[in-house]
Amino acid sequence: MHVYISVDMEGIAGIATLDQTIRGGGGYHRAQMLMTAETNAAIAGAFDAGATSVLVNDSHGTMDNLLHADLDPRARLIFGTPKMQCMAEGLTSDHDVALFVGYHAPAGGPAFWRTRSRACSPTSASTVSPSPRPTSTPSMPPRRAFPSGW
Repeated sequence: MHVYISVDMEGIAGIATLDQTIRGGGGYHRAQMLMTAETNAAIAGAFDAGATSVLVNDSHGTMDNLLHADLDPRARLIFGTPKMQCMAEGLTSDHDVALFVGYHAPAGGPAFWRTRSRACSPTSASTVSPSPRPTSTPSMPPRRAFPSGW
């Protein structure tokens, strides 16, 4: 089984501020470590599920955020810009499954997934509406903001 993993940064667990997502920001190195750890978890899960190959595409900003020395050596990595397919660089019909790790909806945007990359062009975007939720799935509780200063 051939697995493709595209990794963005803003949706990674533990990343919550702009300072963490911008190279040179005070929290950027920690965000790189979190992004790399979450990518490694996806790689390990893919191999545990029977993957024979895993291709990872660093898809955040300049697309060179993952810490290469800490990345699971079983995976191949695509990084840097420009990329003709942007956040889907390397994805082909040879892949049996594609995983999108750390992706996020646009701030203030509608409730569907949008993948956009300024690395390609300011207007390139693809939008996919999610499947309707099965009636047997319980609804999620409303999100609550943390108190100020927490």
